[in-house]
Amino acid sequence: MKWLMTFLLLMTSCVEKSGKVDFETSILKNVPFALKIDGVFPGINKDLEIKTPPNTWIRVFQAEVPNQNGEIIFHCVYYKVPGKEAGVLRHIESNESCLGNYKSGKVFDWTGINQLKVWLPEFERKIFDKTLKPGRFYLTGREEVGDFFFEVPLFNLNLERKLERHASTFSSRMLKGVFVAKKRDPNVKSQQVKLVGDFEDNYRDRTAKVCHEYSKDCKETTSNSCETCRFGWYSAVGISTCEGQFTRFCGVNKCGQRGMPACPRGIESARRMGLDNIMLCYDGSPLGYCEAGLKTVCDGKILVCL
Repeated sequence: MKWLMTFLLLMTSCVEKSGKVDFETSILKNVPFALKIDGVFPGINKDLEIKTPPNTWIRVFQAEVPNQNGEIIFHCVYYKVPGKEAGVLRHIESNESCLGNYKSGKVFDWTGINQLKVWLPEFERKIFDKTLKPGRFYLTGREEVGDFFFEVPLFNLNLERKLERHASTFSSRMLKGVFVAKKRDPNVKSQQVKLVGDFEDNYRDRTAKVCHEYSKDCKETTSNSCETCRFGWYSAVGISTCEGQFTRFCGVNKCGQRGMPACPRGIESARRMGLDNIMLCYDGSPLGYCEAGLKTVCDGKILVCL
């Protein structure tokens, strides 16, 4: 019995020293409520441990999570790849994007990590009943006291099976217009996500709100906030000349109707028409289609039906 108590005390001290509890707690209190998972390290889902480049901080992923005032907070998970010493898993909570940010903000380190693997399983079929399951990700590896398996649910997201070029990573909503938020804090007046748009908003009346937009030279002019659209969002052929860079609006999709955005053709359909790698807006453009009797017209911003 004495040796067992000694072993348990040693295990406890190792876990506390490694920062495992703080790391896991900070992740589980925040990341499950993410509206978007982005910047995922390309070495995931390959059944291979992450071991290059050694002694270097790499970003595993970035999660965008609304705080209790509906403002987006970035939760960054970094991994210092082991070299001569064991690696470190780091969770950073910051107001800034995670790109290149592995120091500023609230930092939670889990040290003594080796043989790390990251898994984001394939798309889980959407069945709108009690069997509906959220997305999830897993971290597996070895720490000082043995192997570990860490699972984190993503209540607001499903994970896409296929990633298309220029598409946002893992940002498919489980239930459109529904958010799973943290338990309300009585000390905060409101923790609801600031949803945007009304049911009646539409492009023809110029009341539709842009939630994602690119310029003609493919630069992002309005960052993607479409997950905050109250009644969903839809895509329209904009002025960007880069493949897949649509303009997106909050609201109910009424594409193809008079005065509304033309319905975008799929990328594969455009390619079959000989329109590879181009999303130009011009009168008569075949990149969108309309109801019978209407034609596509570029109004200077997007392709509409008149």
